[in-house]
Amino acid sequence: MSNQLKIDDRGFELKSHGAADFPVSAGCLRISQYEDRRFAYHWHSEPEFTVIVSGSMEYQVNDRIFHLSKGQGIFVNSNMLHSAWNRNGDCEYIPVNFEPNFLFGANNNRIWKKYLSPVVHSPALSCLVFDEKDGQDSCRILSIFREIRELNHNKPPLYEISIVSRLYEAMGLMLPAAEKEIANVTGSRTVKQIMRIKNVIDFVEIHYTEPIGLSDLAGVCDLSHSEFCRCFKSIMKQTPTEYVNRVRIRKSLPLLLAGKLTVTEISDRCGFSGSSYFAELFRRYMFCTPKQYVKKALEQ
Repeated sequence: MSNQLKIDDRGFELKSHGAADFPVSAGCLRISQYEDRRFAYHWHSEPEFTVIVSGSMEYQVNDRIFHLSKGQGIFVNSNMLHSAWNRNGDCEYIPVNFEPNFLFGANNNRIWKKYLSPVVHSPALSCLVFDEKDGQDSCRILSIFREIRELNHNKPPLYEISIVSRLYEAMGLMLPAAEKEIANVTGSRTVKQIMRIKNVIDFVEIHYTEPIGLSDLAGVCDLSHSEFCRCFKSIMKQTPTEYVNRVRIRKSLPLLLAGKLTVTEISDRCGFSGSSYFAELFRRYMFCTPKQYVKKALEQ
């Protein structure tokens, strides 16, 4: 079987991970399923954790390449470019994607604000590699994602609650390593760029319901329009406008599924200038209309 990722011309993966009302995906794949034993360089808004089951692969995140084999795994943070290949052999692996904001609560949730958002929204953290040889915590993290795959595949009673509890456990175990990596990078010469973009991300999460112009975002960074756009795109691999639009579309999804508001009301609540513009962007990013999205979600 030959397979390829569906990505746009910016490298953004066009596949939805999990169901609309439970955005977790966990499968078991082989690198040989892809043409040339390689999946394409791409990125997506959800973090991803990959556990190697057998064989090995070369795994690239941004400009770093890791050789991963059985007993190892890698956490790739939100919006980070990544690819993997094995030129001569094969590799069986478990990729787990999840939408942390959707699963772990609203933006005013203490756990989200204090622990998770600083990690998954940090441009300073591109990835973390875990090896069973590194100790008990690494072994447990790798085991958790294997368990999530089994739960998602077999779907026993209350499997969604079991998956969420394991994601909490995994993120808790990962936090010390994540915070250490962020501190190391923050102390490097890229600290200003990283923290500027982090401030923009935080600004958008708080003010997405309001009109946001390029001057507002550049002002957060204290940069000119052109310098801000260059800095933002180099780190986030998308333009500031694209990022704001994607955040607003993401915020609209639970409102659509709740079924209590009209499309016009949802458009207003999510900061769009009108319902027709909201519908246009929704089709562009979700590849269906809001009505079709709700219908598909109800059928799952």
